[in-house]
Amino acid sequence: MPGFKITDEDRRRIDAKFICTLCKLLLYIPYQTVCGHLMCQSCVENLLKSPNPRCPEDGEELSEEKGHSQVCEYALIKCDHSQCEMKIQRSHLPEHSRECEYRKVMCDRCGQDVVFALMK
Repeated sequence: MPGFKITDEDRRRIDAKFICTLCKLLLYIPYQTVCGHLMCQSCVENLLKSPNPRCPEDGEELSEEKGHSQVCEYALIKCDHSQCEMKIQRSHLPEHSRECEYRKVMCDRCGQDVVFALMK
């Protein structure tokens, strides 16, 4: 279902960010793209079915993976270090990366980068 129809008077009073960039109606189940534009969920779903989905505002490529979950600070994401199996809130990733037992550190003896957990 696309957005809600509104009167011209209401359209002038409502902040434009609450208008779907695709159907130009009042947002219904808003979805934010990586480029920051808002669309109705059903509009995004229909757009993603097209061969080369792009944001109607700026032409940015759209994909299911490139939505809010790709930028949400509360989303659980895998640690960047290949051997670490932990999933951390995106907002905590910098701290975890500094302290992760699988981070690479320089060995004081040989000068090589080694996994911290393997140093003894």
